[in-house]
Amino acid sequence: MPLSPRDREIHELSQKIFADDSDLAHRESRIAKLRDAVQRTEEQIATLKADEAAKHAAIVDAAEDGQSPAKLKAELATIREAIVEAEATLDTLGVRLAAAEVEHSRLSVHERGL
Repeated sequence: MPLSPRDREIHELSQKIFADDSDLAHRESRIAKLRDAVQRTEEQIATLKADEAAKHAAIVDAAEDGQSPAKLKAELATIREAIVEAEATLDTLGVRLAAAEVEHSRLSVHERGL
């Protein structure tokens, strides 16, 4: 069964990611850093989505009050762009983390002689 593009990318990265890194502690440290980056990015996305909801509510309030929401709409567009960028970053980090975990597991099994 052929690999999906994402799975193929994970496989290729997993082959490269620890090419010169046979130290268990270093691999585990790298994985921990990737997990931390994933968590921070997820938190950033949650914050941006909360900002997006608040900005949308402010636009509705401004329209109901007869005010021009043009500035608020521009700010909302900026927030939405930041969300798209953060989600792309999260996807990339997810692929890298998966690749690192796959290769770490493979090397750990190999190191134990299994």
